[in-house]
Amino acid sequence: MPSINETAYPRFKSSLSENDLENTYLPSNKEIIFASEITRKPKYKLFLLILLKAYQRLGYFTSMNHIPNEIKSYISNVMGIQYEEDQIEKYSKSRMKFNHMDSIRKFLDIKPYGKESRKVIIQAATEAAKIKDNDADIINIVIEELIKQKYELPAFSTLVRVSRRIRYTTYNSYYRNIYKSLNSNTIESIDSLLSEKNDTYTSWNNIKQDVGKPSVKNIKVVISYLNLLKTIEIDTNILTKVPDIKIKHFVNEAKSLDSSKMKELKASKRYTLAICFLKQRLASTLDDIGEILIKLIKNAQNKSRDKLAKYKLEQSKTTDNLISTLKSFIITYKIEETDDKKINALMQLMENKNLDDLLEKCETHEKYSDNNYWPFLWNSLKGKRFVLFHILNEIQLCSTTQNNSIEKAIKFIKKYKNANRLDTISTTDKEIGRLDLSWVKEPWWRILTGYTNRNKYPEKINRRHFEACVMYQIMHDLKSGDLCIKNSD
Repeated sequence: MPSINETAYPRFKSSLSENDLENTYLPSNKEIIFASEITRKPKYKLFLLILLKAYQRLGYFTSMNHIPNEIKSYISNVMGIQYEEDQIEKYSKSRMKFNHMDSIRKFLDIKPYGKESRKVIIQAATEAAKIKDNDADIINIVIEELIKQKYELPAFSTLVRVSRRIRYTTYNSYYRNIYKSLNSNTIESIDSLLSEKNDTYTSWNNIKQDVGKPSVKNIKVVISYLNLLKTIEIDTNILTKVPDIKIKHFVNEAKSLDSSKMKELKASKRYTLAICFLKQRLASTLDDIGEILIKLIKNAQNKSRDKLAKYKLEQSKTTDNLISTLKSFIITYKIEETDDKKINALMQLMENKNLDDLLEKCETHEKYSDNNYWPFLWNSLKGKRFVLFHILNEIQLCSTTQNNSIEKAIKFIKKYKNANRLDTISTTDKEIGRLDLSWVKEPWWRILTGYTNRNKYPEKINRRHFEACVMYQIMHDLKSGDLCIKNSD
């Protein structure tokens, strides 16, 4: 049961400063005129104003004895009207007080707590129970709705009683609906999880074990855990209408219960907690595998950058020779002679050069310019190919946009993963169709196709580099959200 302090239910401050009294309890001229119109006797005018100001602070009427003496004394001094305690006692029990309460309701345009406000409370609590998980939050939403519709607030105990009943009813509704949606295979799978094995443990307790932080080192453990979850038939579609906060609540409750405690629950609740827990574990495990997949490809990307840096260092002498040749060519060309003499001089310069070798070295240098480490990526991925394709076979990657070209590309590399003798593959497959290569970035295009421009669609592409290109794009799209793993979070 929530305490009043956990909610927004209005109450008097435990201590009041002069500013508090003046800002909250000073009667306005309009309020004084109102009180004067209701009663001519000074002490009743004072009591009415005390009742009015207390209501404005609380949103409900309270006993005069429950109103702090500081408030009563402050209003008494402001109005210049003194009173005795026994007069307040008599007023509290009199019919006049109830008449004054009706007058205050009309003055403030508020409706008393009754049949209509109870409907508002039930409706607001029912809606709140769908998105909130504790009584205090439900009560706060109900209070907000009552104030909005200008209803008098009921006693706090009433709100607690209603919120608990509605929350209980809401949970039971979820339990019943989810239980009705489960097929016999799912029920049998959950029963099997909760049954004892060798009188020592249950699969339920085993499946609750933490598989550890997702890392490349424990990928086998994570995939093994995923396969264990896959053996249980989990139709996650039955939870699509259940708010995430409710699923989270059911998951947390399931985590706290061992198999014996689970079996003590009524059937509808037991299967609801189990299916929510299994769904959450499946989603989090798939998230872990996605994280590991990204790490594997990212590590290969970093290795490729290192290989490029090493290659450039090793080729620095070749680069220097190319620059020296170019410099000699320019100097010779700038000689102030006739064109024929310039041509002869250039021919003499290049006479002893292997032009084909020079051209090949220039093309190689150009290939790795602008920090183009992509040609090294496949070799960096090669040692992890088995693990990468193992992961791709265990999960289903889906595009979050209408463009499914990456999904088709993944099918291509999976189909040709064992075609080790093929350097190139056709861009059209009878089963998969024609590859859409519009997503391929510029640095990759020449590596894949051998073309310098994109005007012509290639009939064949480099198999190994295409595999590396797709792996890189998987990493990129998972991080950006353009790709997701089916049934993950």
